Amino acid sequence: AQLVTFSAEVDGNGTLQVFVDQTRPGHHAGISGIAVLAAGQLLPLQINSLTIDEDRSGVTIEWDSRANKVYAIEVSEDLKLWEELDDNVISEGDLTTFTDTQVPVNSSRRFYRVHEMEP
Repeated sequence: AQLVTFSAEVDGNGTLQVFVDQTRPGHHAGISGIAVLAAGQLLPLQINSLTIDEDRSGVTIEWDSRANKVYAIEVSEDLKLWEELDDNVISEGDLTTFTDTQVPVNSSRRFYRVHEMEP
């Protein structure tokens, strides 16, 4: 049996390894078996901390990030309507921070979400 291995980038999220094993000698037109093994699983994006400035003029968000990625930050007052604050937050490595300096003075609550932008 001959083992052929190659790697391909999938959706910019990780690496998919495909192993093709030709088990029937002399039959080059077909593939007798395919095994797909994940090289690693991505962890979901997680916000680690929210820090409110003492004068309540800003909120700093810190999350686990991946190098060379770009993130978008969205905000909501009610979890229904979301407004994009920034869609070009460049990763700082394993951890990235963003400070929202547009917090309304009379805001009683504010929700944030972060997501990785597609390349």
